[in-house]
Amino acid sequence: MIRTFSKLVLAALGGFALSSCGGGFDPASLVQSVRVLGLRADKSYAAPGDTVNLEILAVDRRKSPSAEMHVYWLPIVCTNPANDAYYACFTSAAKLTGPNGETGTGGVATGGGDVTGLLPKGSTFSYKIPTDAVTSHPAVAGSNGAYGISIVFYMACAGRVRFASRDESNANPQQVPLQCVDDNGTVLGSDDYVIGFWRTYVYDARPNANPVIESVKLRDQVIPAGATVAVEPCTKAAAQCNAAEINVVVPPSSQEDKPYDPDAPRERVWVSAFSDVVAIDGAQKLLYDTKVGAITDNPIKLTAKTEDLGKSGTLWLIVHDNRGGATWTTRPISVVPTL
Repeated sequence: MIRTFSKLVLAALGGFALSSCGGGFDPASLVQSVRVLGLRADKSYAAPGDTVNLEILAVDRRKSPSAEMHVYWLPIVCTNPANDAYYACFTSAAKLTGPNGETGTGGVATGGGDVTGLLPKGSTFSYKIPTDAVTSHPAVAGSNGAYGISIVFYMACAGRVRFASRDESNANPQQVPLQCVDDNGTVLGSDDYVIGFWRTYVYDARPNANPVIESVKLRDQVIPAGATVAVEPCTKAAAQCNAAEINVVVPPSSQEDKPYDPDAPRERVWVSAFSDVVAIDGAQKLLYDTKVGAITDNPIKLTAKTEDLGKSGTLWLIVHDNRGGATWTTRPISVVPTL
């Protein structure tokens, strides 16, 4: 499943907070920088020896970009790091392999240096799960079955990628060994990059399919792919705005059973919404509860400010399940006069 380094996420979101209409900071659902909105695998739960194909949804909505953003992948697979912690992948004890299963060594961040030209680049990346991913993982008391973990790292960077030397005297284990820098080697700010990792859980026989988006509706009308969502500007208090209500329709078959987990026998499924133009009330909406099942009448509400009139952009809708499954769809958005 997708994770981002906590220190960098806090830096990236430190200037954002959910706010009411009329002031304060922009909400995190408003995209105005380099952002990673989603990542999906064709096998979010994998078996030993499987090849996993990843696709990332990374966008660049900086107002004044100075360089093009690219997605880079660290071409290693870190399997079963100590305590399942991503940062243990950068120690000398880490078990590393190449994307095709070739044997590697630990301590990948032992020195500085520009590695931009050495890293795979693009929105997709494939890697092979080691055949001993389950058998080499220490037994964990209380877990619901033997498992393994494989981790790969990525960076969406509007610049160049450089390894930073690891400070072995620093007691903080979560040192981030990659930097996004400009052509002069100056470290760029949090609006210009995102660094993170994808963690695949590995089982001998426990597959997980990605959820499916059946349709997207504006109130009760289906919005075909490519059709624009029209949003009226709000001139009143947020509670009185005539919000555009979006419902993402996900079929019941997307909520898979988990017979091995009696406390949560079915998946949790939810949708996350982002936009580069409008405000979103309820940017995350639960679609299926682990015990209750389908959650109905739970729309995502879009509102725009008067000063946004005439602007256009994108609505991103990402559906997740709580076992790492994901899928997404987009719709154009336009802020139009009162309909």
